[in-house]
Amino acid sequence: MRIKIIPWVALALSWLVLAPVQAQTIILQEGESWERGGVQVWCGPPPSSVRPIVITECQFWDDFDRTCLFERRIHRVGSQECVEECQHWDDFSSTCDFETRCEFHPDQGVFVHTRCEQFDDFFRTCERERARILQ
Repeated sequence: MRIKIIPWVALALSWLVLAPVQAQTIILQEGESWERGGVQVWCGPPPSSVRPIVITECQFWDDFDRTCLFERRIHRVGSQECVEECQHWDDFSSTCDFETRCEFHPDQGVFVHTRCEQFDDFFRTCERERARILQ
């Protein structure tokens, strides 16, 4: 049996084999995704990045209902620790009016802790925050 290839089909096949692949650069931020042709890529933290361990414990407890009204979060990386807790608690409504924040920067290995420096008791809002680096 003899196979006959039509010249224009051979030319088309050779072009497909030798066609250059167009390179494309896609830059994603952590948490973003990209999809094309059934391939989906997610950008996550590098596998070697350090992430804090978070432990929760009850800060404000309701003895009557036997429930936790507010949990503080303790962030730990090695021997470093940063605590997110209710800095301004409203006993009347049993709510937190201002909660401290912790942000870990793995590239520098430090926590940034944000607290309320000036709280308005009438409007129940923080008027001025203060962030400091925990070493």
